[in-house]
Amino acid sequence: MTRPSLRDSLTLRMGLLLGGIVMLALVAMSSAILIVQASSGDAAAINIAGSLRMQTYRIATRLEAARDGAALSPELDSFERRLHSAALQGAVPRDGGDDRRIALAGIETRWQQDIRPLAQTLSTQPPGERLSGALSTFDGFVADLNDFVARLEQHAEAKLRWLRVVQGSALTVAVLLALLAWAQVRRCVLPPLYDLLALAERVRHGDFGGRAAHVGNDEFGVLGHAFNAMASDLSKMYADLESRVEQQTRALRHSNRALELLYATTRRLNDTPPTDAVLLDVLDEVERFTGAEASSLCLVDASHKDGAAAEVPPHYSRCVGRGCIEPLAQRPGTLSIPVLDQGQHYGVLLLASPRPGSGDSAERQLLETVARHIAASLRARQQEVSKRRLALLEERNVIARELHDSLAQSLSYLKIQVSRLSGALPPEQPPVVGEVLGELREGLSSAYRELRELLTTFRITMEETGLQPALEKALKEFATRGAIHTELDYALGGHLLSPHQEIHVLQIVREALSNIVHHARAETARVSLQRVGEFIRVTIDDDGVGLPQQPERERHYGLTIMRERTRSLHGEIRLSNHEPHGCRVEIDFPAAATAADHPAEEYLPHV
Repeated sequence: MTRPSLRDSLTLRMGLLLGGIVMLALVAMSSAILIVQASSGDAAAINIAGSLRMQTYRIATRLEAARDGAALSPELDSFERRLHSAALQGAVPRDGGDDRRIALAGIETRWQQDIRPLAQTLSTQPPGERLSGALSTFDGFVADLNDFVARLEQHAEAKLRWLRVVQGSALTVAVLLALLAWAQVRRCVLPPLYDLLALAERVRHGDFGGRAAHVGNDEFGVLGHAFNAMASDLSKMYADLESRVEQQTRALRHSNRALELLYATTRRLNDTPPTDAVLLDVLDEVERFTGAEASSLCLVDASHKDGAAAEVPPHYSRCVGRGCIEPLAQRPGTLSIPVLDQGQHYGVLLLASPRPGSGDSAERQLLETVARHIAASLRARQQEVSKRRLALLEERNVIARELHDSLAQSLSYLKIQVSRLSGALPPEQPPVVGEVLGELREGLSSAYRELRELLTTFRITMEETGLQPALEKALKEFATRGAIHTELDYALGGHLLSPHQEIHVLQIVREALSNIVHHARAETARVSLQRVGEFIRVTIDDDGVGLPQQPERERHYGLTIMRERTRSLHGEIRLSNHEPHGCRVEIDFPAAATAADHPAEEYLPHV
């Protein structure tokens, strides 16, 4: 027997029960859709109707305070727009006998015939006498609005009651059908199923002598016949399969471990940025697969363009692994795998004393694939940082253009007007007039100069390799501008900053250098960046005259701007004077392991 009889078919019985449940579900969902569609717009209509009450009180309030009818017209027009809005009119049936349509028609009639003419008439009377005879009229109108809102709410609640009745009835019948289906399962499905499971367990342990007891005309009876035939055949084949299974199992086990290594590596590198912790997890997986005693991953810095796969420290700026890297690279039998992607060298993967067979072509190819995944993750991380940096710089350029097109033109116009005013004044004028004109010229010139510096700051570009080249360029620029000697100590190594942090650090350094050039009268300026624990420290030193004694003049030295940018970095700034002369600006802020440490709004330009 290969097919069950239609009369005894479990599939037919269960299909009928499930079909009944599906039909009930369709009926319930259809009714819910119809009721929801009928209720569409009720909430908006109730909201607008409620706002008519508020607008009525606003009209009464404005009526007392308005000087004339023109001041009251916007409130009257606003009420009329809401009264005739599509949301309110569409939610009320067109049937003239509907209580909601009757109530709305009454409100419209009373508004056109009583309230609006009354408000327009009262607005022409003296303020103190406007509301004395109109309060009762407004209160009656508000009562009509309250009645209209109540009718809208009653009809909306009636629809919800219908929805509850339909859904409850469908749910009750569905539960009854489900109970009937469960009874069929317990009587006709579970006993033969448990019998087959017990026989399957015996077969799993190598006992092929068991036979199914249920061999009727339904599906489980057919399955029992098939199981009995299968057990008979398996008993004949089992002896020959053991050796073949063992051989294939060994090959599959090795392949599965290779796939698990690739999957674990790909998942970790795709889910999270390639931090030291993530790369260390990848190395652990590689060690377990190859049986290596130790492993290390040495990476070059983004600015290192000419690295080769055979290089060993100190050419690498970042190494992840256990133990000292140089002895590992020099140890005999160490396997070296280059970390490459699209021709770009990112470092080398070192494995110490892997188990025999780890250096064959298939396994080396697997390790090279792992190394390529690591390189691809590093490249994707660099591209992500570059894209965010580019988006930030483009936004700043847009702001610079807008400032140039607005403020720069306005300041130029004001300078021309001041020059015209100076030429139009007679020679015999009070001294105070000349002083005021001088202050105006000085203020406009200072504002124009600060605007040019701000535009220059916004138009700063940063190289794709990161912050260090941008700082070097800024130091050369200010060294030429101020005829001073500049030095840069960039000791961050492989610790990358987010685009948000790079821009703010660059702007803080430029602001400090600008202060040194314009105010400090210094000969030397030194900029230092280093990592101190979980923080990045930026230090700017000079040998100039130091900070002034009047803190209220700090805005002339850009200190307020630097403090604002430091707060954007969630850091703190310290200013101090050197002995015998000079000034130090020191900023500490948390190091960013990934760009995801910063919310999206932090990547917006900071003016």
